[in-house]
Amino acid sequence: MTWATEFFAGRHIVVTGGTSGIGQGIGRAFADAGAIVHATGATQAEVEAGADNEPRFRYTQLDVRSTEQVAAYADTFGPVAALINCAGVNLRAAEFTAGGFETVLDINATGTMRTSTAFRSKLRGGAILNIGSVFAFFGAPHAPAYAASKHAVAGLTKSFAIAFAADEIRVNALAPGWIETAMTALPRANPIRNAELMARTPMGRWGTPATLPGRPCSSAPRSPASSPAPSCRSTGLHVRLSRCPRRAVVKRAVDRSERTRERDGPVDRWTILRVEIDEACVPQLLEDRCDIPFHSGMVWGG
Repeated sequence: MTWATEFFAGRHIVVTGGTSGIGQGIGRAFADAGAIVHATGATQAEVEAGADNEPRFRYTQLDVRSTEQVAAYADTFGPVAALINCAGVNLRAAEFTAGGFETVLDINATGTMRTSTAFRSKLRGGAILNIGSVFAFFGAPHAPAYAASKHAVAGLTKSFAIAFAADEIRVNALAPGWIETAMTALPRANPIRNAELMARTPMGRWGTPATLPGRPCSSAPRSPASSPAPSCRSTGLHVRLSRCPRRAVVKRAVDRSERTRERDGPVDRWTILRVEIDEACVPQLLEDRCDIPFHSGMVWGG
């Protein structure tokens, strides 16, 4: 049992791209909490490998590029507590061709849109967590389509947070840094590139999929299965989570953004604000009783 057990035991969680890496790591955290985890993979080989590594999941082969396949898959579900959009590719050099660029965008960005809209009716009172990347905040000279797709995921997250609010669905994104997965095998194997990446990583080491699940669990429904789902409250705040010693800093930042809005008037619909928050604050920030009203539209990154 974990702290999340009372919230997720017996509930259905869908993880696209959940056969390995970050998706599998997140799925394991939900499974540890007693959730029924459904994981998808793009190929039968991925599904079989995932089942060998984590037999607790229910696996399905799914191509997120197919609107018909995604819709048919969503139709097999009743209520779903959370959708984790983790299906993604990085084609590197091939992304400098039109075909490669289109493939990456179709899977990483449009695929996230397809699954989110297909599961919308199943997720009332639940949550969507999109897996972005630090490349949502800067460019990737070696993988332009990957960076473009993750910028798109960040924008889609903020847009769906507003669009889905009426259905009491919270939509957030997690933007991991350098994580040990099959996708990062090449830079990890290159001593020069590896040293370069670790030099700009504060902890000086690669993260692992097992280090990520606390935030996904915190971003999903915060009510026990026997209780009503919390109301969905969206804000226009772009919150970038990192480190901060005091929750009060967040409150002061929110107050300051409100004063700025009052002083300058509605120049833009949303005030864009970056706030750095201690990881320990995340569950508190997402509790229904929290007095800081951001439940949706957040992009968490390092």
